[in-house]
Amino acid sequence: FEGTLRGLVKEYQPKGPLENHLISQIAMCILRQHRAWQAEAIAGDRHTAQDTLTQHYPEKLSGSGLESLVETLACGGTDRRAPTHPDVLMAERRCLAAMADSLDVAWHGAPQGKAAFSKWCRRALDDDDADSLDNYGWAIQAIARDASECCKDYPNPARPQAHEYGHLLMKIAGLAHIADEAPGYEAEYWANTAQYHRERSQAIALDITARVEAINQALAAIEHLKSLTKQSHAISDELELIGRYEARNARMLKAAIEQLQQLQVVRQQQADGFTLNGNKAPQLKVVANG
Repeated sequence: FEGTLRGLVKEYQPKGPLENHLISQIAMCILRQHRAWQAEAIAGDRHTAQDTLTQHYPEKLSGSGLESLVETLACGGTDRRAPTHPDVLMAERRCLAAMADSLDVAWHGAPQGKAAFSKWCRRALDDDDADSLDNYGWAIQAIARDASECCKDYPNPARPQAHEYGHLLMKIAGLAHIADEAPGYEAEYWANTAQYHRERSQAIALDITARVEAINQALAAIEHLKSLTKQSHAISDELELIGRYEARNARMLKAAIEQLQQLQVVRQQQADGFTLNGNKAPQLKVVANG
C-alpha cells in the first residue's frame, strides 16, 4: 500500500487535503483489486482441489444397484471406505512394513535364514543336510505366519481378490505353498527352488518399497489438496461474492480517479488564469493615475 501510495503521489502531485485523500482512496482501491484477484485464484484452486480429491482420492465407495451390492459384499458388508481413504492407506502401509520386516528376518536377520541361504547359493544342499531343509522350511513358515497375521489387519477395501495375482498379498501368499510339500530326493531341485523363492522374496521386498513410496506420495497429495480447500474457504466461499466485491471496488476506483482529475484540471485552469466556467479571466489594467 505504501509503495502504491508513493507512486501515485509522484505521478499526480496532489495539492491540499482533498486531493491527498483521493490519492489514498485510489491506492486502497488498487490494493483491494489485488486482494480480489488473489481471492479469485484461491477460490479457483479450491474447486480444482475438491474435484481432484473426488476423482482421484475418493474416501467412500460409490455405486448403486448390483454394483453397490458387490462392493458391500467385497468389503465385508461394513467397510465402505475407498482404497484411497487416508486411514486405509496408512493401515496398508503399516501392514506392508510388517511384511517387509518379515521377509528380511526370514532371509537375513535370523541365523537359520543366513545359514540356509549360504548353502543354497552354493547349491550344496543334499539329502543328508537336514538342517538346511529345516531352515528353509522355517523361513517359509515364518513368512506365511507373519503374512497371515498382517492380512487380518489389512484394510478391507484394499484387500485383494483371489484372482489378483499381481497384488503383494497374493505374491507373499504364493511363497508359502512350498512349505506344505515334503522334500524329495533331488537335491538340486530343492536348491533351485530355495534360490528361486529367495530371489522372489527380494523382488517382493522391492515391490513393497515402491508401494510404500506410492502411498506416501498419495497421502502427501491428499494433505496438500485438503489444505488448499481449507485455505480458500477461509477467504471466500463463493466466486460470486468476490465478483460483486471486485465490481463495487472498481466503481469506487473509477469515481476517485475522475474526481481527482477534475480537481486537478480546475486547479490548472485557475493557475493559467481561467475561471471556473472555463473562460479566460479579464486582465485588469492598472493606469498611472490609479
